[in-house]
Amino acid sequence: MQCTHWLVVNCLCCQIDDVQMDNILELIESGKSQGAKLMCGGKRIGHTGYFVQPTVFADVKCNMRIAREEVRLICY
Repeated sequence: MQCTHWLVVNCLCCQIDDVQMDNILELIESGKSQGAKLMCGGKRIGHTGYFVQPTVFADVKCNMRIAREEVRLICY
């Protein structure tokens, strides 16, 4: 399995609902807790809508959840 040391978790876009936004934020937290280095982003934007900052990780290992799970996004 080919692994990257950099991983972009999401682009700037609105998630479809609070469930999807919570899933993205949970995935970001798992990356931090498993030792990936959060380079930028990773937080909710504002208090209305379901926006998450563009998120980039470094030092991602193949066995980390953020490297294994597919994140499906629709960005406009």
